[in-house]
Amino acid sequence: MEIFDLKGKVISKEQLVIADLRIEAYDADPIFDRNDLLGNSTTDSDGLFTIQFDKSKFDDIWNVLEGTPDIFLLIRDREDRQLLKTRRR
Repeated sequence: MEIFDLKGKVISKEQLVIADLRIEAYDADPIFDRNDLLGNSTTDSDGLFTIQFDKSKFDDIWNVLEGTPDIFLLIRDREDRQLLKTRRR
């Protein structure tokens, strides 16, 4: 099975790294109004995270209509409050 790595770094407006944030990666499926969780991670002391997922997370019977995954991220704090939702890519 093909494995994908989604890597990133979270920084503040002041260019400071932010640790201990929960990062959730989703595949947006606007046609069927559902979003598939691809995986999640927590930022380390350098603000870095890696989320690994395989093709089965987004390659299903509807893939013919959708094509490649439209990935967006949700960033949450320790209290599970949503801080940011990125745009689909």
